[in-house]
Amino acid sequence: DSVRKKLAEAGIQTSVHYPAVHRFSVYKDFYADLPNTDYVTNNLITLPMFGKLSQEEVKYIAKSIFKAIK
Repeated sequence: DSVRKKLAEAGIQTSVHYPAVHRFSVYKDFYADLPNTDYVTNNLITLPMFGKLSQEEVKYIAKSIFKAIK
């Protein structure tokens, strides 16, 4: 969350797109403890990605990520 907040402050939109499928209610009868999947789900963010993303924007995003995790 802190990385996402810092990126937002830099004007970079992020999102969380990939929930852990094994946690969907449709699979409740097939419960499985998957700590690695849960970890990834809780820590993965989606960065900007689209066809017109310029090299300068990619560099800005990369520098901002480095700064946010430093």
